Amino acid sequence: ELITRGRIERPTLGVEMLTAQRVPELKVEGALILRVVPDSGADRAGLRGTLTDTVGRVRLGDVIVEVDGHPVHSADDLVLALERRQVGEMVEVTVLRNGRRRKVAVELGPPER
Repeated sequence: ELITRGRIERPTLGVEMLTAQRVPELKVEGALILRVVPDSGADRAGLRGTLTDTVGRVRLGDVIVEVDGHPVHSADDLVLALERRQVGEMVEVTVLRNGRRRKVAVELGPPER
């Protein structure tokens, strides 16, 4: 890839994230989605980022806990899980949303520029 394109392009879900253990009230391991990149694979799959309403209350986003059946304990785990993948591939992502597990298919995209 480095030879043909002049750079290595790591695929992404299209999210900005934080290791969930840094948010004690979550009481889970995984990667908390802070923001979903518009028109990314995550956006098209319906993944949700963390939001703040008009009075300052925070609604926490989805927490990614698995990719293709492999546990995700941190944001770093998610990056490693995607390292050997290619842009355009589909992955099955398991998220926690409002205390319930949900599986979604996400198409990997290029890094945000």
